[in-house]
Amino acid sequence: MSPKYIALVVLGIIIFSSIFTFANVGYPTGNPIHIKINKIPKQQIIFVNQSLNKYAVGLNSSYFIPSGNATIWVQGFLYNSSSGAKINDTQLTVAAGPYSTYCNVSSSGYYRFGILKTGKANIAFYVYGYNTVYHYFDFITSGTVWLNISLRPSEKYLVHGFTEYEGIIVPKADLYFVHGVSTAVESGSDGSYNVSLYNGTYVLAVYKPGFASNATPDMISVDGHDLAQNISLKPSGSRSIVISGYVKNQAGKLVSNATVFYDGFTAISNSNGFYTINVSAGFDILVATAPGYGYGNATFMAVANESDVNITLPVADPMLGGSMSSTNIPINQTYLNGSSAGVYYLKGRAFYNSSGRYIPLTATDIRFAVSIQGTGFYVLTKTNDLGYYNITVLYGGYYNFTAYAVGFHPYNFFVKIANKTTYHNLYFTPMPGSSYEVSLDMSNSSGRIPYNVSIYSNGILVGNFSFNGSGNVSLIGGNYTFSIYAPGYQEINVTRNVVSNTSIEETLNPVTSLGYGVSESTQLAVPVSGYPSTNSTFLYAERTINLDLRFMYHGSTVNSSEFEMFMTFDSTEYRYIGNTSNNGTDLMTLYYSGHYSMKFYFLKYKGDLIINLTGSGSATVDLSARTLYTLSFELYNYSIIFKLTNTSIPESVISLNANNFDIKPTLSDNGSRIFVNYTLPISNYTFRYDNISFVPYSYSTALRANTSISHGLVPYIIGVENESVASWHFSLYSNPGSAVSVSHSNMTVSLENAYLLGPGSYSFNAYLNTADRNPANTTIITLNSTQTTRIVVFNVTNVLKRFTSEKTWVQISGINAVEEFNITALSNSLVTGYIHNIEFIGLNISINNTVMYVNTSGVAVQVVSVNSDNLSLANLYIAQSTELQLVMHYKATNFTEYYREYLNGTIQEYMTNIEVT
Repeated sequence: MSPKYIALVVLGIIIFSSIFTFANVGYPTGNPIHIKINKIPKQQIIFVNQSLNKYAVGLNSSYFIPSGNATIWVQGFLYNSSSGAKINDTQLTVAAGPYSTYCNVSSSGYYRFGILKTGKANIAFYVYGYNTVYHYFDFITSGTVWLNISLRPSEKYLVHGFTEYEGIIVPKADLYFVHGVSTAVESGSDGSYNVSLYNGTYVLAVYKPGFASNATPDMISVDGHDLAQNISLKPSGSRSIVISGYVKNQAGKLVSNATVFYDGFTAISNSNGFYTINVSAGFDILVATAPGYGYGNATFMAVANESDVNITLPVADPMLGGSMSSTNIPINQTYLNGSSAGVYYLKGRAFYNSSGRYIPLTATDIRFAVSIQGTGFYVLTKTNDLGYYNITVLYGGYYNFTAYAVGFHPYNFFVKIANKTTYHNLYFTPMPGSSYEVSLDMSNSSGRIPYNVSIYSNGILVGNFSFNGSGNVSLIGGNYTFSIYAPGYQEINVTRNVVSNTSIEETLNPVTSLGYGVSESTQLAVPVSGYPSTNSTFLYAERTINLDLRFMYHGSTVNSSEFEMFMTFDSTEYRYIGNTSNNGTDLMTLYYSGHYSMKFYFLKYKGDLIINLTGSGSATVDLSARTLYTLSFELYNYSIIFKLTNTSIPESVISLNANNFDIKPTLSDNGSRIFVNYTLPISNYTFRYDNISFVPYSYSTALRANTSISHGLVPYIIGVENESVASWHFSLYSNPGSAVSVSHSNMTVSLENAYLLGPGSYSFNAYLNTADRNPANTTIITLNSTQTTRIVVFNVTNVLKRFTSEKTWVQISGINAVEEFNITALSNSLVTGYIHNIEFIGLNISINNTVMYVNTSGVAVQVVSVNSDNLSLANLYIAQSTELQLVMHYKATNFTEYYREYLNGTIQEYMTNIEVT
């Protein structure tokens, strides 16, 4: 069975041991594992098929207060509140406090579970992938309760942190989060992990060689927000971590056939001095020796496979890794037991005295000196990041040591070494001039306050201290970081290079949140008559607690209503928005224990609560009525003289006090008038109407009586008026960058047209015929804050001009003759635009079997039967660079009768002009 499978098996046992026998489904084969649990006392049995499960949802938010025995069945259907569809083929978890039950939901979405007690209860319902919902019950007698449950799909939230052991990063650890399903993630080479989880309480298991499958914490609760959580691993005791390196002598040469010892296990270095050995996770010691050498050692924190753990062998002497002193050491004699040769460990932690407090002496060289039969020996060691040291000796006996560390007085101690491992802590006293006093003075806005401080040196924790307003600590010279915090205040970090006596004075600011949804804010959803200040909230300690509130007015609960809670801590006001359930309750989560003074405001009610919270609790808030007034608005389009087809004033853009109220208005006059009524308590209000098609309107008032306001809105409008002698058409398009997209094509102009738009630039094109592709005239119209309304007038006038065509040419083909005339715009002073009418003078041609083809640029050829010397044509468009071409077809036999070298006549032109006012 692989280690990962073992981790998952153990995880499964943790979750299901209360009610199931673990079977080999999806795991290597083997006999079932039977878990024995203590019988739950009868008076605590709440559910049929109940399990005592500390990982049940609703642990801190649900409860059951039994009052008697009964058999009650709760049943119904589960629904997805977003889609309205039933939730089926899943498992429903039901919890009341620490007790829970599970039931399978059928393919039709039906569930059923049993309760064995009467009483009052707030029961939690949970399905994986959905938010937990709570329902309050008052079970009076046996029977059946039908309850359909609507669950809202949960978002996934980010859970992140580091995997570590005693403050040391553990890389590449496999983590398993289980609640309904298992989600696996591996921490990176830096020990960090990230995982996305739905709301719920997840059992946590770990797979990492050398470490146990359980960790701290053993469960993770995700409750509607991202979570930062470091995970502390525990050693398994198994030798699953591989350590390797080289054994060398003091000259740096490799030593072959050296024996490396670890906790009763050995390894032999090869011909190149290389060794490898398996160790357990944690603080470990390797000892090595070889013929002709003394004992060398290496100490390290084992959290993962590690190479290059090299061991240096000294010359042989009574101390492992020691050296003979070149000077006489004037200390008391040590008496060895010559018959107890072996390897003995002396280990512990080194501290130094700081103003009566002991601080770990980390990453420091310490020399242990000893006198044996008049000869002095010493051994050097270095403490690790937590202040731990270790040395080894070859004989048991009574040792008088003197420990030396730079900057500290020598520390003398006596110890009896008889067992394999002996523990002794070292306590040094700094020498004068090597340590300095650091005074810390912390205040809030009104004076000194109690606080905590954690001191770090090069990222290593020196110590944690608590002071009341001010305090002192003695530190040896060096760079330090002071992390300062207090309940309800933002943590600050101060860095100092301590080379003399130092003073640190700082002001702490309140945190931005006192709990989930309780944060600094004064924006009002339920208006208040004044600033609801109160200064009697005091916080004691950081702790997550739940406050179960019930709101009452004249003996009745205030159900399904929004409210605001205000409280003041350290002159900073905090605000919480809540919604009562259909039973008038609301559960508030706070991050601190303490004495709270709260003010509650509903739209129609208000109330106060003073409560001392040392843990989760409940309270009833008695409410009183608030005085209400009516605030009414009538908004209308002041440009109603224009007919704005299918255009009404949108409702969604009406806001009161920055969109905190959602009251549906009513419309009239085809949407050109809007009426809004608010019933509000005394307070200050700002009413605002925002719509891209109207100039914004804002109104502020201190509401102290019933108030009505009428206001004409200023729209952004392009109006079109017709003052022309001829009918025409137009198009209107929004240019790039305009706030409103509009595309009107082939619009027929009437006496008045108006279009509700928005600030921007628009293209206007006028046409004399909807089939034409070329506008008679065009312009750009701009709407902005100073030009809200623009009127477009298109004028058309007539000019009569004479023309003479170019010289004709004749082509005779068979029995037909073709005669072509060209009327050029340039030679006849024609302007670009439309030709309204053409009259030919003195054609003097037969009307029998004669056809004229009329052609000009951009317009289909007109075919006209010639029936008169005076001929009128439909409107034609002519550009200044083109010409009008007339082609006559007639019998070639009558050539002399029909032939004309020129054509003369008159042309009536349209002259166009656009005016924008």
